Amino acid sequence: MDRMGAADSICDGRDRDLFNAIVFGVLRWRGRLMETGSVGKTLLGVLLIAVGLLVATNLDKRLETVLVDASPAWLTELTTKF
Repeated sequence: MDRMGAADSICDGRDRDLFNAIVFGVLRWRGRLMETGSVGKTLLGVLLIAVGLLVATNLDKRLETVLVDASPAWLTELTTKF
């Protein structure tokens, strides 16, 4: 029995139809997914540069102080408990 014959005995037509629907669905969305990934990569790069600048200028400490002062007491207590 060849390889295709073994696969046919394991899978029925519904399995093959589901597999084809998934593969062709992913191929249909491939362009959009790649575009979204490219935009996300750019945004993460900009975020990394911004955080690097904050750390280099020591403004990250000032930002942290503002955020801790603005956060509710229960959140500060929870995050500094352990």
